[in-house]
Amino acid sequence: MSLRLFISIALLWGFAASAQRLALPVERVPFGKEEMVSDLWDASVKSELAIHGARYVSLSPKGIVRECFGDTTDMYLLVGDTLCFRGYTVGRDIGVLTDSAAAIICYPLSAGRSFSSDYTGTGLAFGEVAMACRGHAATDAARRGRFVFAPGDTVDAFMYRESRTEKSVFVTSDTLIWDNVQASTVEIIRWNVFGTILPLALQRRCDGGEWHLFMAENLPETVFEETILEKPSCQKLLSEAKVSVGATTVDITLGQAPGVVAEAYIVDVSGNIFGRMSRTLDEPSTSFTITTAGLSHGSYMLVIVIEGAVPITEKRMLVI
Repeated sequence: MSLRLFISIALLWGFAASAQRLALPVERVPFGKEEMVSDLWDASVKSELAIHGARYVSLSPKGIVRECFGDTTDMYLLVGDTLCFRGYTVGRDIGVLTDSAAAIICYPLSAGRSFSSDYTGTGLAFGEVAMACRGHAATDAARRGRFVFAPGDTVDAFMYRESRTEKSVFVTSDTLIWDNVQASTVEIIRWNVFGTILPLALQRRCDGGEWHLFMAENLPETVFEETILEKPSCQKLLSEAKVSVGATTVDITLGQAPGVVAEAYIVDVSGNIFGRMSRTLDEPSTSFTITTAGLSHGSYMLVIVIEGAVPITEKRMLVI
């Protein structure tokens, strides 16, 4: 069997394959201005105001993120490694969907990065009146610090602040008149544990009104279930993967990344998958052996996936 190994590395960022949901039923006294610019956010000293079970954040297998606050739901879409604003609903009567994705933040979160983008949208009010909107979304640079959930429960977290300003008009003719239309504003501050998509707490206000701080009732254990390697670490781990093709096997060896799961498989030109297997990279080196006995001679794609909330994929072309 001849061996020719053509390496073509492509890092493809995707969204989580499993659904996630986190309830935020507890409302506490919000953080003030001075606390916002610090690197310590102590929610344990904030008085509890109310508990309401209709508030939650969720991530669907298709990458749709919802932040529900009773009658109002903000919707986002995870596009690759970027979270994008996609619209909102108010009760059962009003729904708006953006015409294009407005970037809010990139994962994994890192301090000092900010975003700004314009968007337009269309929607329905009361099932029959078409609406048009245009707005601007901006995100302040993320800050890294410590979030005190309760005495004894302190976690490393990133805080970032999203603000949206939007004008909406009813579509009554082919000409849209935007003059003298009052803009509405939404501001959201989120706290994420590093390596997670869904925030464990967020603070929100509309049109410059009062802030409202919503949190999970208990520190969710699930926030630690997903591990995201920083991009340079992923590149190094994948670029140093050792691949050898034998008479009846393809052998892959990856380095150590405790708690991280990697998957490897072969794909033929028709898209058929062979030898899929997963390993946890807890040891100094982890080996995968894919049997190729019975496969026809020709070109195949070796796919190696670093799993997690933001999977990363490397592809290598093999000729067997």
